[in-house]
Amino acid sequence: MHGTQTPVGNGTPLRQLNLNNKNTQFELLSYDKHQTLEGLQIEPVAMTYIRHLEQLGLEVPDVTTVIALQRGYNNARCFFVWDRSKNGASEGYIRTLQHLAPNTTYTVTFDEEESDFYCHKPGQPETTFQLQDYLRRKRNLVTIPFPGIRQNVRDTERQMAVFWGRLHGAFATGENFRNEVLLNRVMKNFVVQPFFSWLWDLDRIVLYRKQYWEIELKHKYPFRRGENAPLKFGINVGQAKLVRDLGQASVRTLHLILVKPDWNKHSDPGYLFNRRDISDKVMLIGTELTTAKADELLNQKVRESDETTSFTGTNKNRFLEIPATDFHILGSYQTPPAVVAENIKFLLNGAPLEKVTDELLESCRINK
Repeated sequence: MHGTQTPVGNGTPLRQLNLNNKNTQFELLSYDKHQTLEGLQIEPVAMTYIRHLEQLGLEVPDVTTVIALQRGYNNARCFFVWDRSKNGASEGYIRTLQHLAPNTTYTVTFDEEESDFYCHKPGQPETTFQLQDYLRRKRNLVTIPFPGIRQNVRDTERQMAVFWGRLHGAFATGENFRNEVLLNRVMKNFVVQPFFSWLWDLDRIVLYRKQYWEIELKHKYPFRRGENAPLKFGINVGQAKLVRDLGQASVRTLHLILVKPDWNKHSDPGYLFNRRDISDKVMLIGTELTTAKADELLNQKVRESDETTSFTGTNKNRFLEIPATDFHILGSYQTPPAVVAENIKFLLNGAPLEKVTDELLESCRINK
């Protein structure tokens, strides 16, 4: 093996790809379900709120966290943390994760000259090795089993509309896009994903009052089981277990949702950019998912979503349900980001904020 391999061009190494070429970027990012590429459109929204949180005194380590688990009894999760900050906050965060996985936590680096991902055990940089090849050898594989993506989860036309029409313009520079989107997806989809049964990533880590928080922003709509049943949001079983375990390691989780006003899984998130007339109907809500709340969720009956929610489109995702009334109102897409950031900080402090009601969400729905 010669460097990080990709499925582009039947196994072209990353170092041989021109990552500034938009056609190459599209090839790399479209090797995924279209919902993922569409979901990247809210990444700049999340980044805007995070920047305002930094202005309010929160520290934001520049890290990408990928968590992987292989099918099989008693297998441990693996934590891969690409640490671009390399400061006290990011190193303290990695040490915190080590409490959950003492032997399977890795610090990841990216060598710009080699265009290659490397990793080492925290505190042991002298034992650095090429990450993808290390995982291939651990699995005793000759070639890398890049998963095939079924067409029912990969709508190329929608991917092209997102990539060429909206995604690039959401980032200040091409370098921002390359570092914050492209390389993150390469690490997750091509370096780690092929060797594991399940994968998760953590959106943003912040340090506030000596407490680490995972702040994740989802873009979805609520659902109900029956005409008069209460509204719910879904959360994957694996994510709920991870939230519980992160809490036990003193990493708390703030779960934010930008609520789609069109309650239809086929709706295009492009409305965020071309339907400013409904921006006041796009609610931003949030709740802390405590360890107690995660335990409560995990005691529920497990539901199954259709195959389009999985990475490859070949298996179903198991999920649990969170009542919409568990969330607090942080604002809408129309609310100035500085105000939203203040409300997020209130929530981190445990301050009471107005609770979400089913009536509020129904009033914001546009496809009744």
